[in-house]
Amino acid sequence: MNLITTPWLNVIRANGDLDVIAPAQLVETDNPVLDLNSCRPDFKGGLYQLLIGLFQTFFAPKDNDDWSQWYESPPPIDDVNKAFANYIDYFELFSGKIAFLQDFDLPEAETKSVSALLIEAPGAKTIKDNLDHFVKRNQVNAICPECLSSALYTLQTNAPSGGAGHRTGMRGGGPLTTLLMPHDPKATLWQKIWLNILTASNEPDDYSDVFPWLKPTKTSEKKDTGTVITEVHPLQMHWGMPRRIRVNLDSMHEGNCDLCGKHSQQLISEYRTKNYGINYDGEWIHPLTPHREDPKGKKPTLSIKGQPGGVGYRDWLTLNFTYKNGDTLPAKVVNVFYSDERLELLKEEYPDIAKSFGLWCFGYDMDNMKARCWYENQMPVVGINTSLIYADKSSFIDLVEAYVKKAQFVLKALKDALKQANSDVKFVDDQFWLATEDVFFDQIIEVSKYDELANNIPEAVFVRWIYTLRNTAFSIFDHKSLDYPVDEKNLKNIAAGRASLTKKLGNKKIMDDFNSYILNEEGDS
Repeated sequence: MNLITTPWLNVIRANGDLDVIAPAQLVETDNPVLDLNSCRPDFKGGLYQLLIGLFQTFFAPKDNDDWSQWYESPPPIDDVNKAFANYIDYFELFSGKIAFLQDFDLPEAETKSVSALLIEAPGAKTIKDNLDHFVKRNQVNAICPECLSSALYTLQTNAPSGGAGHRTGMRGGGPLTTLLMPHDPKATLWQKIWLNILTASNEPDDYSDVFPWLKPTKTSEKKDTGTVITEVHPLQMHWGMPRRIRVNLDSMHEGNCDLCGKHSQQLISEYRTKNYGINYDGEWIHPLTPHREDPKGKKPTLSIKGQPGGVGYRDWLTLNFTYKNGDTLPAKVVNVFYSDERLELLKEEYPDIAKSFGLWCFGYDMDNMKARCWYENQMPVVGINTSLIYADKSSFIDLVEAYVKKAQFVLKALKDALKQANSDVKFVDDQFWLATEDVFFDQIIEVSKYDELANNIPEAVFVRWIYTLRNTAFSIFDHKSLDYPVDEKNLKNIAAGRASLTKKLGNKKIMDDFNSYILNEEGDS
C-alpha cells in the first residue's frame, strides 16, 4: 500500500456517497469530497494533520494570492499528482527498507500487539496488575492497512510518555491541535485542509531532513543526543517520528479489521519496537498547536496540552490571540489567519468572518502514559486583525478577559454556596462552563463588531451575560443542593448557602468590569 497513490482515505462526497480516495482526489470538483469518514475521532484528527502535512510539504502556495485563488478554485488534479510524483517511494507502508513512519533499520526489538499503537490501549503494567477496567485488553488484535496508517501517524504525532526511553512527540505527549474550519456545510475537504496551509518555506536540500524514516534513526541512549529544530528542515514538524516502530510483515493475514470491520488480505497483528528513538529537544513551535512561553524566559516554549475538563471558552483567548505580554502563542496557522493580508483576502468573499469560519480544537488529556479522555470542541473566530488589537491594548482582549473573569467569579460563588449547603461540587465546573458557553460566544462575536470598544456598547449586551451567569448559578445550586434526602438541618444549610449566593450575585459591583465599555449617557459612538 502506498499512501499517495493507493485510494485509502474513507470520505463522504457531496451527494452523500461514501468513497475511498487517494490524497490528490481532494481537489476533484465533480461531486467533491466534503469530509473524512474515520472510524475513530483521534484518527480523523490525525488524518487531517497528515493531509495538511502532505500539501504543506509538496504543494504549498508561493504567496497569499496563490493561496486565496486555490481556496476558491482548487488546482487541477494533474498538477497535484505531478507535485507528488517524485516522492511516492517515501510513502510505502509495507517495505523492506523505507516504510512510512517506520524505523529505517530497526535491530532486535520487542514484539508487541498492534493494539499498542492505539494511545488509549492499556500498557504492560496495567495488564500485569489487572487494572484494565475501562479499556480492556485483547479488544484489537488485527487491523487493516488503512487503520494501521492512521494509527501510526496518530501515535507518532501525539506520542505520550511510553516508559523509559520511549520518546514523546516533538509537541510533548497529548498536544492540543487547533485547525481552522469553514462553517458552510457545503465546504469541501479541500477547503478545510487548505485553510490551514501556510505559504511555502525553503525547499529542502535533503528530504531525509523532512522524513526521518529515510535514513538511520538518530538514537538517544546518551545524554546530549536530542534533535533540535536547527538540525533538520522545519517541515519535519509534520512528520515527527519519536517512536522506533517496524510493522511485523510476518504477522500479515486475511480477515476483518477489528477497528473498521473491513475485510482485508493484509491485516497486521504485530509490530516491533525499541526505545531511545529521536528525542526532539529544545523549542519546536508546531504550526497547528498553541504554545506558552516561560514568563521568566528560562525554560523552552512548551505546547499547550489537553487538560481535564476539555477545551472551553475559558481557553478561547489563548487559542486565538497572542496576549499577556506575548506569553501565550496561538498556533501559527491561526496567527496567519488573523494577519492583515490573509484576513482581508477572506473578507472580500466572506464579510462576516464569525459566521463563515471557526476553530476545531482537539486532543488527548494525558496523565503520563495514561489517556484520561479525548476532547474536542468547535469555537468561533472573529474578524479582528491582530494589528487592530495591538493598536488599543485595553480593547478587545481586555474585554474578553473581563467576560471570563466574571464567569470565574460567579462559579466560585456557586461552589462556595454549595459547600455551605453541604452539597457535592463534583462536575460543577464542567456543568457551569458548558451551560454558559453558547451565550459567551454570541456575546464575543457581537462585541467584536464594534470598531472602538470603549464607551460604545449598549448596556443590554453585558446585562444579558450577567443574567446568564446568575440564572445558571441558581439553577445548578437548586438542582445540586437537593440531590440528597433533606432534613431540617440540611434545609437550614441549603437556605444559608442560597442566601450567600444571592448576596454575592446581587452585588452592584457585578457590572463594574463592563462599565467602561458601556455607551455614555449621550449615546455617542
